[in-house]
Amino acid sequence: MHQEEQEAEVRVAAALQEREEYLADVTRRVELYENCAAAISTAADALQELSANLDKMTRAAQQLNAFTGSWLAVWKRA
Repeated sequence: MHQEEQEAEVRVAAALQEREEYLADVTRRVELYENCAAAISTAADALQELSANLDKMTRAAQQLNAFTGSWLAVWKRA
């Protein structure tokens, strides 16, 4: 009976060790996913800022084109 108890203890210890390793792996994966989500969020924010800057550049180019067109029209008349 003593040997059976020892074997049972060994099995329980092995199962606990396996569970701890599994939980450590799950924790690592959760941290990895959290880091990826943070990186994706940062990239999305950067893309939104880039989009806003491109909109500003587009408006500035349109204004410059309108100004240049008007200036050329005046210059041609002169």
